Amino acid sequence: MRLRLLLAFLSLMFSVLGQSGVAVFGQSGGAAVEGMLPAALEVAVSKGDAHAMSPFIHTNVELILPEIRGVYERPHAVQILKKFLSSNPMNDFAFTYRMPRGNGYYAIGKMFTQNGNYRMIIWLKQTQGQLSIHQLRIEDEDE
Repeated sequence: MRLRLLLAFLSLMFSVLGQSGVAVFGQSGGAAVEGMLPAALEVAVSKGDAHAMSPFIHTNVELILPEIRGVYERPHAVQILKKFLSSNPMNDFAFTYRMPRGNGYYAIGKMFTQNGNYRMIIWLKQTQGQLSIHQLRIEDEDE
């Protein structure tokens, strides 16, 4: 009996947490996303694909990169990201931290590029039922 209860509990926890151990939440539009980050955004970031990140970037976004800092409209921000990511081709990327915060969400990851390692910090806010990037920071991992 205890074993059945334990197995039922573990099965329930596995279905709630998903395989990664991160809670799975729904988002407006019906798409379930792992750890509240849209799966397509996770893939785009992991590949270093600024164009694929574009739909998730808010109309105005604060970019903080090693040599650039400012608030930019989406098209300009995408061009800046493309330039940075093409100058620093991605070898690997891994999210190391994901945390809901108020009406938003922080995600932190490590970028391993041909020119060095960086930490990427993304602040997403709920805007009109969708999470959108309001700040994207890329800094040298040593800082």
